[in-house]
Amino acid sequence: MWLNVLKNIGLFTVLIVSVVYSLPNLYKQSPAVEVISLSGDTSQINDTMREEVQKSLQDQNVTFNSIEINDTSVPSKLVITLDTYEEQIKTYQLLEHNYEDNFIISLSRQSNVPSWLDSIGGSPVNLGLDLQGGVHFLMEVDLELALRTQLESISSEIRRQLREERVRFLLVRVQSTSGIDQIEIPFRELSEAQKAQDQLNESHPQFTWSLQDQANPLLVASINPSYIEEFNNNAIEQNLVTLRNRINELGVSEPIVQQNGDRRIIVELPGVQDPAQAKKIIGSTANLEFRLEATPNSPSFETVSFPFRENNNQTAILERDIIITGDNVTNANVSYDESGSPQVNISLSGTGGRLMADYTQNAIGRRMAVLFKEVRNRTVYVTDISTSQISDLPPRTESYLTSEIISLATIQAVLGSQFRITGVGTIQEANDLALLLRAGSLSAPMHFVEERTIGPSLGARNVEQGFWSMVTGLALVLVFMIAYYKLSGIAAVTALLVNICLIISIMSFIGATLTLPGIAGIVLNLGMAVDANVLIFSRFREELKKGSSSVIKALNDGHGRAVLTIFDSNITTLIMAFILFFVGTGPVKGFAITLTIGILTSMFTSLVITKKIIESSYSEKLRKYWI
Repeated sequence: MWLNVLKNIGLFTVLIVSVVYSLPNLYKQSPAVEVISLSGDTSQINDTMREEVQKSLQDQNVTFNSIEINDTSVPSKLVITLDTYEEQIKTYQLLEHNYEDNFIISLSRQSNVPSWLDSIGGSPVNLGLDLQGGVHFLMEVDLELALRTQLESISSEIRRQLREERVRFLLVRVQSTSGIDQIEIPFRELSEAQKAQDQLNESHPQFTWSLQDQANPLLVASINPSYIEEFNNNAIEQNLVTLRNRINELGVSEPIVQQNGDRRIIVELPGVQDPAQAKKIIGSTANLEFRLEATPNSPSFETVSFPFRENNNQTAILERDIIITGDNVTNANVSYDESGSPQVNISLSGTGGRLMADYTQNAIGRRMAVLFKEVRNRTVYVTDISTSQISDLPPRTESYLTSEIISLATIQAVLGSQFRITGVGTIQEANDLALLLRAGSLSAPMHFVEERTIGPSLGARNVEQGFWSMVTGLALVLVFMIAYYKLSGIAAVTALLVNICLIISIMSFIGATLTLPGIAGIVLNLGMAVDANVLIFSRFREELKKGSSSVIKALNDGHGRAVLTIFDSNITTLIMAFILFFVGTGPVKGFAITLTIGILTSMFTSLVITKKIIESSYSEKLRKYWI
């Protein structure tokens, strides 16, 4: 008896919890516009700004629901909620015109879930790009250019190491032989080359060091294939992390950033309807390098000339050695210098601060350059050599590296973990640079292969069509089950509604994203859940025909005979769903998630809920209507 009571309490608890966590999906989200400080200075989002925005909207006759400061997010943001998408676009355009220099203005949606539901973790199912609207980017990583950039950095380390070990060499250069990059170090003396080979074999085992041409000693470093594979994997992983950081800076909720193949990355930003700012930030491969200006007597092979960003006709000669890069930056924000020009305030990591102090303590009075490095893309057209005309072959996108000086200032004192960069251009350029430094630089440059924008109206139409497809499927199942199985069919359909409620509540609770293929997975589960009941009812009828003494006994016997068949069929489908999830990407994963959850819940409702409904409501008077 007590066991039955506990079972009933458990079932009742499951039903109540599933209903409660499904409720948030009944509350429609409101269109909203979010304002986030570009510089990371949260004090800019304050009551004064809120009042200014409110007055601007009222002057333009824009109807809004609320204007609130969200202090719980990082960074804090101003959120304006509205009734319609037309008002949302109008508000966005107004704020972009007034605040675009210092703030990120983004379109979003705000939940209207009651506070009591929100306090217990109740939230609506996250909608994917195809249901909510937004932008989709497919980006390709240029691993070859990234590897060459890495070799240039390693070359700088090797120069520094050889000088410290007092090994005499001519220069360290990166050369491309038959399309393969390698490091070459020429020497005047064979003994110095052998000494360098011994040291570099120990300090840089990722290369195979070979000594060529003993008359004119040349030490060549060939990259080990295992290092290339490891570098490529790390570059992709670091790019994924950096992209997620940058998207967090943009304030986009529920983004998707995932690898697609060996060198491609998918970025989906639900709710973002203007991709220009997002594309500019997530696609930028800008980074900084800090180098000392070369002295007049520096050997030419240890120096390199770079143009200034503001005037490419003006150049400066810098040392090849890199003091630090933007990877050592831990924080960056924008302020103004004494003349009112924008500047970027830099905070370095412990390692970066030590390197900066070591270099500058012996360089007071010399000038240090801040080098802005960025990978850009250009379209290359194929030319027919015989005619010197552009051929009909499709053009290709080619990446190239630009390096420009944005600041060249005299070192007045030893620099540590905090300093500032001046001469960074406009306030917008300073804000963009600060944002990129805070979010981190990409390990490997990327270019956009594909870009798609899905409007909110199309997403809403997908939701509506998906909803009605589910309702239609449910109605057809309802008609068939009642017509064929009578009252037992009603019990099965009731369990089916519980199944849908369980799927929605579980997806809401775990934060899963519902996509259009995910809706297809739910519709497929309707048929699979009924299929289990069909098996049970068929066994139920067989037991009754054999002359079972009790309908409940016939139900139990039929249920017991059908269980193994139901488990077998569902387990094989579950295995396929797992394979789809781990192998597939994007929409395929969305389908696999709902299919997996649906299989588990349908087994529970078919084997437990349906049986419990029949046991609790069966009456001998209506025996002929039950099956």
